[in-house]
Amino acid sequence: MAEDAALGGAGGADAPAERRLRRRPDRAAVAGAAGAPGPASAARPQGALDRRAGAAGCTSPDRSERAARADLRAAGGRLTAQAGVGCERPAESLGRPRKAAWTKAAASESTACPQGFQRIAWTTPAAGSSAIRADGTMPGMNTKAIVTGHSRGLGAGITRALLAGGIPVLGLSRTADPALAQAHPALLEQCALDLADRAALSAWLESGAMGRFLADAQRVLLVNNAGVVTPIGPLGTQAPAAVADAVAINVAAPLMLSAAFVAATERAAERRILHVSSGAAHTAYPGWAVYCATKAALDHHARCVALDAAERLRICSLAPGVIDTGMQAQIRDTDAAHFPLRERFVGLQRDGALADPERCGARIAGHLLGEGFGKAPVADLRELGPGS
Repeated sequence: MAEDAALGGAGGADAPAERRLRRRPDRAAVAGAAGAPGPASAARPQGALDRRAGAAGCTSPDRSERAARADLRAAGGRLTAQAGVGCERPAESLGRPRKAAWTKAAASESTACPQGFQRIAWTTPAAGSSAIRADGTMPGMNTKAIVTGHSRGLGAGITRALLAGGIPVLGLSRTADPALAQAHPALLEQCALDLADRAALSAWLESGAMGRFLADAQRVLLVNNAGVVTPIGPLGTQAPAAVADAVAINVAAPLMLSAAFVAATERAAERRILHVSSGAAHTAYPGWAVYCATKAALDHHARCVALDAAERLRICSLAPGVIDTGMQAQIRDTDAAHFPLRERFVGLQRDGALADPERCGARIAGHLLGEGFGKAPVADLRELGPGS
Protein backbone atom coordinates (compact mmCIF):
# COMPACT_ATOMS: atom_id res chain seq x y z
CA MET A 1 0.00 0.00 0.00
CA ALA A 2 1.90 2.81 -1.33
CA GLU A 3 1.18 6.06 -3.08
CA ASP A 4 1.96 6.64 -6.75
CA ALA A 5 5.30 8.30 -5.95
CA ALA A 6 6.40 5.22 -4.01
CA LEU A 7 6.62 3.29 -7.25
CA GLY A 8 9.04 5.70 -8.92
CA GLY A 9 6.88 5.85 -12.02
CA ALA A 10 6.31 2.10 -12.08
CA GLY A 11 3.43 2.69 -14.44
CA GLY A 12 5.91 3.96 -17.05
CA ALA A 13 5.96 7.73 -16.46
CA ASP A 14 9.40 7.94 -14.86
CA ALA A 15 11.60 5.07 -16.00
CA PRO A 16 14.94 6.56 -14.76
CA ALA A 17 13.53 6.92 -11.25
CA GLU A 18 12.32 3.37 -11.38
CA ARG A 19 15.77 2.11 -12.33
CA ARG A 20 17.30 4.05 -9.45
CA LEU A 21 14.88 2.41 -7.05
CA ARG A 22 15.77 -1.02 -8.34
CA ARG A 23 19.44 -0.38 -7.68
CA ARG A 24 19.14 1.14 -4.25
CA PRO A 25 16.30 0.86 -1.67
CA ASP A 26 15.08 4.14 -0.21
CA ARG A 27 16.79 4.42 3.17
CA ALA A 28 14.15 6.68 4.68
CA ALA A 29 11.40 4.18 3.87
CA VAL A 30 13.42 1.26 5.25
CA ALA A 31 14.15 3.21 8.41
CA GLY A 32 10.47 3.97 8.81
CA ALA A 33 9.60 0.33 8.26
CA ALA A 34 12.07 -0.71 10.95
CA GLY A 35 10.48 1.63 13.46
CA ALA A 36 13.10 4.40 13.36
CA PRO A 37 11.95 7.99 12.70
CA GLY A 38 12.47 9.17 9.15
CA PRO A 39 11.06 11.64 6.69
CA ALA A 40 8.96 8.97 4.98
CA SER A 41 6.97 8.07 8.07
CA ALA A 42 7.06 9.05 11.72
CA ALA A 43 5.21 5.96 12.80
CA ARG A 44 6.01 2.35 12.21
CA PRO A 45 3.81 0.98 9.41
CA GLN A 46 1.39 -1.87 9.78
CA GLY A 47 3.14 -5.20 9.60
CA ALA A 48 3.08 -8.45 7.72
CA LEU A 49 3.66 -11.83 9.25
CA ASP A 50 6.88 -13.71 8.59
CA ARG A 51 6.08 -17.33 7.71
CA ARG A 52 9.60 -18.55 8.47
CA ALA A 53 8.59 -19.42 12.03
CA GLY A 54 5.51 -21.36 10.97
CA ALA A 55 2.94 -18.58 10.84
CA ALA A 56 -0.27 -19.38 9.07
CA GLY A 57 -0.27 -16.28 6.86
CA CYS A 58 0.06 -12.53 6.46
CA THR A 59 -2.16 -9.98 8.10
CA SER A 60 -4.57 -7.85 6.16
CA PRO A 61 -2.94 -4.48 5.38
CA ASP A 62 -5.55 -2.53 7.33
CA ARG A 63 -4.84 -4.29 10.61
CA SER A 64 -2.72 -2.85 13.40
CA GLU A 65 0.76 -4.11 14.20
CA ARG A 66 -0.39 -5.09 17.68
CA ALA A 67 -3.09 -7.33 16.20
CA ALA A 68 -0.54 -8.74 13.77
CA ARG A 69 1.81 -9.62 16.60
CA ALA A 70 -1.00 -11.27 18.59
CA ASP A 71 -2.06 -13.40 15.63
CA LEU A 72 1.51 -14.38 14.89
CA ARG A 73 2.33 -15.37 18.46
CA ALA A 74 -0.76 -17.59 18.46
CA ALA A 75 0.55 -19.25 15.31
CA GLY A 76 4.02 -19.70 16.81
CA GLY A 77 5.77 -17.16 14.61
CA ARG A 78 7.51 -13.82 14.91
CA LEU A 79 7.30 -10.41 13.28
CA THR A 80 10.16 -9.27 11.11
CA ALA A 81 11.97 -6.11 12.14
CA GLN A 82 11.25 -4.42 8.83
CA ALA A 83 7.69 -4.71 7.54
CA GLY A 84 5.21 -2.54 5.75
CA VAL A 85 2.88 -2.23 2.83
CA GLY A 86 3.14 -1.37 -0.86
CA CYS A 87 1.83 -1.88 -4.38
CA GLU A 88 2.79 -4.24 -7.17
CA ARG A 89 1.44 -5.43 -10.47
CA PRO A 90 -0.59 -8.66 -9.94
CA ALA A 91 1.24 -10.39 -12.78
CA GLU A 92 4.63 -9.60 -11.25
CA SER A 93 3.89 -11.55 -8.08
CA LEU A 94 4.37 -14.67 -10.19
CA GLY A 95 8.05 -13.82 -10.51
CA ARG A 96 10.71 -11.86 -8.70
CA PRO A 97 9.05 -8.80 -7.10
CA ARG A 98 10.25 -5.31 -8.09
CA LYS A 99 12.12 -3.41 -5.42
CA ALA A 100 10.24 -0.32 -6.57
CA ALA A 101 7.09 -1.90 -5.16
CA TRP A 102 8.34 -1.85 -1.59
CA THR A 103 11.31 0.49 -1.11
CA LYS A 104 9.08 3.52 -0.51
CA ALA A 105 6.10 1.71 0.98
CA ALA A 106 6.31 3.57 4.29
CA ALA A 107 5.53 6.92 2.67
CA SER A 108 1.75 6.58 2.88
CA GLU A 109 -0.67 3.78 3.64
CA SER A 110 -3.85 5.70 2.87
CA THR A 111 -3.14 6.57 -0.76
CA ALA A 112 -4.61 4.19 -3.31
CA CYS A 113 -2.38 2.16 -5.62
CA PRO A 114 -2.13 3.38 -9.22
CA GLN A 115 -4.19 1.72 -11.93
CA GLY A 116 -3.05 -1.80 -12.71
CA PHE A 117 -1.43 -2.35 -9.29
CA GLN A 118 -2.65 -4.16 -6.18
CA ARG A 119 -2.01 -3.47 -2.49
CA ILE A 120 0.32 -5.93 -0.76
CA ALA A 121 1.94 -6.63 2.60
CA TRP A 122 5.71 -7.13 2.54
CA THR A 123 8.75 -7.86 4.64
CA THR A 124 12.03 -6.13 3.81
CA PRO A 125 14.87 -8.61 3.15
CA ALA A 126 18.38 -8.17 4.42
CA ALA A 127 20.73 -6.09 2.30
CA GLY A 128 21.79 -7.93 -0.82
CA SER A 129 19.02 -10.55 -0.60
CA SER A 130 15.92 -10.89 -2.75
CA ALA A 131 12.38 -10.02 -1.70
CA ILE A 132 11.32 -13.66 -1.85
CA ARG A 133 10.24 -14.99 1.54
CA ALA A 134 11.92 -17.94 3.23
CA ASP A 135 8.99 -20.21 2.30
CA GLY A 136 9.54 -19.52 -1.39
CA THR A 137 6.58 -17.17 -1.77
CA MET A 138 6.58 -13.57 -2.90
CA PRO A 139 4.86 -10.53 -1.41
CA GLY A 140 1.31 -10.28 -2.67
CA MET A 141 0.94 -14.00 -3.51
CA ASN A 142 -2.78 -14.68 -3.29
CA THR A 143 -3.51 -17.96 -1.48
CA LYS A 144 -6.72 -20.00 -1.19
CA ALA A 145 -7.37 -23.35 0.48
CA ILE A 146 -9.86 -26.20 0.35
CA VAL A 147 -10.20 -28.26 3.54
CA THR A 148 -12.30 -31.41 3.92
CA GLY A 149 -13.81 -32.25 7.29
CA HIS A 150 -13.30 -28.61 8.27
CA SER A 151 -16.10 -28.30 10.83
CA ARG A 152 -14.77 -30.50 13.63
CA GLY A 153 -11.62 -31.70 15.34
CA LEU A 154 -8.31 -31.37 13.58
CA GLY A 155 -9.93 -30.06 10.40
CA ALA A 156 -11.45 -27.17 12.34
CA GLY A 157 -8.05 -26.43 13.89
CA ILE A 158 -6.36 -26.30 10.47
CA THR A 159 -9.16 -24.15 9.06
CA ARG A 160 -9.05 -21.67 11.94
CA ALA A 161 -5.29 -21.26 11.53
CA LEU A 162 -5.60 -20.58 7.81
CA LEU A 163 -8.46 -18.14 8.32
CA ALA A 164 -6.54 -16.35 11.07
CA GLY A 165 -3.79 -15.81 8.52
CA GLY A 166 -6.22 -14.15 6.11
CA ILE A 167 -6.42 -17.14 3.75
CA PRO A 168 -9.86 -17.78 2.21
CA VAL A 169 -11.05 -21.34 2.82
CA LEU A 170 -13.67 -23.50 1.14
CA GLY A 171 -14.75 -26.12 3.66
CA LEU A 172 -16.24 -29.43 2.53
CA SER A 173 -18.09 -31.36 5.21
CA ARG A 174 -21.42 -33.01 5.94
CA THR A 175 -22.16 -30.25 8.45
CA ALA A 176 -21.29 -26.56 8.57
CA ASP A 177 -19.64 -24.72 11.46
CA PRO A 178 -21.75 -21.67 12.36
CA ALA A 179 -19.13 -20.32 14.78
CA LEU A 180 -16.43 -20.32 12.09
CA ALA A 181 -18.79 -18.68 9.63
CA GLN A 182 -19.65 -15.94 12.14
CA ALA A 183 -16.00 -15.29 12.96
CA HIS A 184 -14.85 -15.17 9.32
CA PRO A 185 -17.84 -14.25 7.12
CA ALA A 186 -15.69 -12.79 4.35
CA LEU A 187 -13.13 -15.61 4.18
CA LEU A 188 -15.02 -18.87 4.76
CA GLU A 189 -17.23 -20.68 2.28
CA GLN A 190 -18.87 -23.93 3.37
CA CYS A 191 -20.31 -26.69 1.23
CA ALA A 192 -22.42 -29.49 2.70
CA LEU A 193 -21.07 -32.61 1.02
CA ASP A 194 -21.01 -36.26 2.11
CA LEU A 195 -17.69 -37.60 0.88
CA ALA A 196 -18.96 -41.17 1.25
CA ASP A 197 -21.46 -40.44 -1.53
CA ARG A 198 -19.42 -40.89 -4.69
CA ALA A 199 -22.24 -39.68 -6.93
CA ALA A 200 -22.63 -36.47 -4.91
CA LEU A 201 -18.89 -35.83 -4.91
CA SER A 202 -18.65 -36.50 -8.64
CA ALA A 203 -21.50 -34.10 -9.32
CA TRP A 204 -19.86 -31.40 -7.23
CA LEU A 205 -16.54 -31.83 -9.02
CA GLU A 206 -18.26 -31.70 -12.41
CA SER A 207 -20.06 -28.49 -11.41
CA GLY A 208 -16.79 -26.57 -11.62
CA ALA A 209 -17.20 -25.13 -8.10
CA MET A 210 -13.62 -25.99 -7.20
CA GLY A 211 -12.17 -24.20 -10.20
CA ARG A 212 -14.31 -21.13 -9.65
CA PHE A 213 -13.23 -20.82 -6.03
CA LEU A 214 -9.53 -21.19 -6.84
CA ALA A 215 -9.53 -19.29 -10.16
CA ASP A 216 -7.93 -16.04 -8.95
CA ALA A 217 -5.41 -17.61 -6.54
CA GLN A 218 -1.70 -17.83 -7.31
CA ARG A 219 -1.01 -20.37 -4.56
CA VAL A 220 -3.66 -23.05 -3.97
CA LEU A 221 -3.90 -25.57 -1.15
CA LEU A 222 -5.87 -28.80 -0.76
CA VAL A 223 -6.11 -30.41 2.69
CA ASN A 224 -7.58 -33.91 2.60
CA ASN A 225 -8.42 -34.13 6.30
CA ALA A 226 -11.77 -35.94 6.47
CA GLY A 227 -11.52 -39.54 7.63
CA VAL A 228 -13.19 -42.30 9.66
CA VAL A 229 -11.72 -45.00 11.87
CA THR A 230 -14.67 -47.38 11.54
CA PRO A 231 -15.32 -50.23 11.05
CA ILE A 232 -13.31 -51.44 14.04
CA GLY A 233 -13.02 -55.16 14.70
CA PRO A 234 -11.86 -58.46 13.22
CA LEU A 235 -12.56 -59.11 9.57
CA GLY A 236 -15.69 -61.19 10.14
CA THR A 237 -17.35 -58.40 12.14
CA GLN A 238 -16.92 -55.69 9.52
CA ALA A 239 -20.11 -54.76 7.70
CA PRO A 240 -19.41 -54.55 3.95
CA ALA A 241 -21.28 -51.23 3.69
CA ALA A 242 -19.14 -49.76 6.46
CA VAL A 243 -16.00 -50.92 4.66
CA ALA A 244 -17.20 -49.26 1.46
CA ASP A 245 -17.92 -45.99 3.28
CA ALA A 246 -14.48 -45.99 4.91
CA VAL A 247 -12.72 -46.58 1.60
CA ALA A 248 -14.82 -43.85 -0.04
CA ILE A 249 -14.07 -41.24 2.64
CA ASN A 250 -10.48 -42.18 3.46
CA VAL A 251 -9.20 -43.03 -0.02
CA ALA A 252 -11.53 -42.42 -2.97
CA ALA A 253 -12.51 -38.88 -1.99
CA PRO A 254 -8.94 -37.63 -1.38
CA LEU A 255 -7.75 -39.17 -4.66
CA MET A 256 -10.70 -37.77 -6.62
CA LEU A 257 -10.29 -34.31 -5.08
CA SER A 258 -6.54 -34.34 -5.70
CA ALA A 259 -6.92 -35.23 -9.37
CA ALA A 260 -9.60 -32.57 -9.90
CA PHE A 261 -7.55 -30.02 -7.93
CA VAL A 262 -4.48 -30.42 -10.14
CA ALA A 263 -6.56 -30.32 -13.32
CA ALA A 264 -8.35 -27.15 -12.20
CA THR A 265 -5.21 -25.23 -11.18
CA GLU A 266 -2.90 -25.48 -14.17
CA ARG A 267 -2.32 -21.70 -14.15
CA ALA A 268 -1.53 -21.44 -10.43
CA ALA A 269 2.01 -20.43 -9.53
CA GLU A 270 2.15 -23.02 -6.76
CA ARG A 271 -0.01 -25.98 -5.73
CA ARG A 272 0.14 -27.97 -2.51
CA ILE A 273 -1.75 -31.10 -1.45
CA LEU A 274 -1.78 -32.34 2.14
CA HIS A 275 -3.16 -35.75 3.07
CA VAL A 276 -3.83 -36.12 6.79
CA SER A 277 -2.43 -39.60 7.39
CA SER A 278 -1.70 -41.59 10.56
CA GLY A 279 0.95 -43.69 12.23
CA ALA A 280 -1.45 -46.53 11.45
CA ALA A 281 -0.31 -46.23 7.83
CA HIS A 282 2.90 -48.05 8.71
CA THR A 283 2.07 -49.76 12.03
CA ALA A 284 -0.49 -52.59 12.10
CA TYR A 285 -3.12 -52.58 14.86
CA PRO A 286 -5.58 -55.38 15.64
CA GLY A 287 -9.11 -54.39 14.72
CA TRP A 288 -7.94 -51.54 12.47
CA ALA A 289 -7.45 -53.45 9.21
CA VAL A 290 -9.54 -50.99 7.20
CA TYR A 291 -8.19 -47.84 8.85
CA CYS A 292 -4.56 -48.96 8.54
CA ALA A 293 -5.02 -50.00 4.91
CA THR A 294 -6.71 -46.75 3.88
CA LYS A 295 -4.11 -44.54 5.55
CA ALA A 296 -1.32 -46.58 3.94
CA ALA A 297 -3.02 -45.93 0.61
CA LEU A 298 -2.73 -42.16 1.14
CA ASP A 299 0.96 -42.45 1.94
CA HIS A 300 1.67 -44.45 -1.19
CA HIS A 301 -0.46 -42.12 -3.28
CA ALA A 302 1.71 -39.20 -2.15
CA ARG A 303 4.90 -41.11 -2.99
CA CYS A 304 3.67 -41.88 -6.49
CA VAL A 305 2.44 -38.34 -7.16
CA ALA A 306 5.81 -36.99 -6.04
CA LEU A 307 7.52 -39.27 -8.58
CA ASP A 308 5.26 -37.89 -11.30
CA ALA A 309 6.96 -34.52 -10.66
CA ALA A 310 4.08 -32.38 -11.89
CA GLU A 311 5.03 -28.73 -12.39
CA ARG A 312 4.53 -26.40 -9.43
CA LEU A 313 3.03 -29.19 -7.30
CA ARG A 314 4.08 -30.30 -3.82
CA ILE A 315 2.43 -33.13 -1.91
CA CYS A 316 2.83 -34.66 1.54
CA SER A 317 0.96 -37.33 3.48
CA LEU A 318 1.42 -36.18 7.06
CA ALA A 319 0.79 -38.12 10.29
CA PRO A 320 -0.25 -35.57 12.93
CA GLY A 321 0.06 -37.70 16.07
CA VAL A 322 -2.65 -38.68 18.54
CA ILE A 323 -5.15 -35.81 18.73
CA ASP A 324 -7.96 -35.22 21.22
CA THR A 325 -10.85 -35.44 18.75
CA GLY A 326 -14.16 -37.23 18.37
CA MET A 327 -12.35 -40.09 16.67
CA GLN A 328 -10.43 -40.75 19.87
CA ALA A 329 -13.67 -40.78 21.86
CA GLN A 330 -15.04 -43.31 19.39
CA ILE A 331 -11.98 -45.51 19.88
CA ARG A 332 -12.34 -45.40 23.67
CA ASP A 333 -15.99 -46.41 23.37
CA THR A 334 -15.15 -49.50 21.31
CA ASP A 335 -15.57 -52.93 22.87
CA ALA A 336 -12.19 -54.36 23.85
CA ALA A 337 -13.15 -57.57 22.06
CA HIS A 338 -13.09 -55.61 18.81
CA PHE A 339 -10.09 -53.45 19.67
CA PRO A 340 -7.67 -55.13 22.11
CA LEU A 341 -5.57 -51.95 22.47
CA ARG A 342 -8.51 -49.92 23.76
CA GLU A 343 -7.03 -49.43 27.25
CA ARG A 344 -3.91 -47.89 25.78
CA PHE A 345 -5.98 -45.10 24.25
CA VAL A 346 -8.04 -44.73 27.42
CA GLY A 347 -4.74 -44.19 29.24
CA LEU A 348 -3.60 -41.54 26.76
CA GLN A 349 -6.72 -39.53 27.45
CA ARG A 350 -6.51 -40.06 31.21
CA ASP A 351 -2.86 -38.99 31.33
CA GLY A 352 -3.37 -35.88 29.22
CA ALA A 353 -1.19 -37.26 26.42
CA LEU A 354 -3.53 -36.32 23.58
CA ALA A 355 -2.54 -33.32 21.48
CA ASP A 356 -4.85 -30.29 21.36
CA PRO A 357 -6.53 -30.10 17.91
CA GLU A 358 -6.27 -26.30 17.74
CA ARG A 359 -2.54 -26.21 18.42
CA CYS A 360 -1.92 -29.19 16.18
CA GLY A 361 -4.01 -27.61 13.43
CA ALA A 362 -2.03 -24.38 13.66
CA ARG A 363 1.23 -26.29 13.38
CA ILE A 364 0.00 -28.27 10.39
CA ALA A 365 -1.06 -25.04 8.70
CA GLY A 366 2.40 -23.61 9.36
CA HIS A 367 4.04 -26.66 7.83
CA LEU A 368 1.70 -26.55 4.84
CA LEU A 369 2.76 -22.96 4.17
CA GLY A 370 6.45 -23.50 4.95
CA GLU A 371 9.36 -23.92 2.57
CA GLY A 372 9.98 -27.48 3.79
CA PHE A 373 6.55 -28.76 2.78
CA GLY A 374 6.74 -31.58 0.27
CA LYS A 375 10.47 -32.22 0.59
CA ALA A 376 9.45 -35.70 1.76
CA PRO A 377 6.19 -37.12 0.39
CA VAL A 378 5.48 -38.88 3.70
CA ALA A 379 6.19 -37.26 7.05
CA ASP A 380 5.28 -37.28 10.75
CA LEU A 381 4.50 -33.96 12.42
CA ARG A 382 6.08 -35.18 15.65
CA GLU A 383 9.42 -35.64 13.88
CA LEU A 384 9.51 -32.18 12.31
CA GLY A 385 11.52 -29.43 13.99
CA PRO A 386 9.95 -26.23 15.35
CA GLY A 387 8.74 -24.01 12.54
CA SER A 388 9.01 -26.84 9.97
